[in-house]
Amino acid sequence: MLVNEVPAVTALNNGNLETS
Repeated sequence: MLVNEVPAVTALNNGNLETS
């Protein structure tokens, strides 16, 4: 994501990166 508009999105992205 270019800008952290929603913290939930960042959390999901971080979770996906860690799980992957």
